[in-house]
Amino acid sequence: MNAKDQLPRVFQANADRFFQRVILATLDQLPMHRTLEVGEASTMDEFLDRCTAQVDNYTANEAAKAFALTLDGMFERQLSR
Repeated sequence: MNAKDQLPRVFQANADRFFQRVILATLDQLPMHRTLEVGEASTMDEFLDRCTAQVDNYTANEAAKAFALTLDGMFERQLSR
């Protein structure tokens, strides 16, 4: 088997390594909150905690979107070869 025939498996292994080592490791470190409380907060601290939860979820969501685009770019580059 020549090296060109092995490229799809090499690309698959590289994508898996990137996913396991970078994407999962990063997303696991980002805080996510299952439920977001709404309504009037009784204290400023409660309000700020709710804001923090929203920002945490937004950041994790944006990171997931960025990684999806990164994987798409990797796939496109590897497909073109």
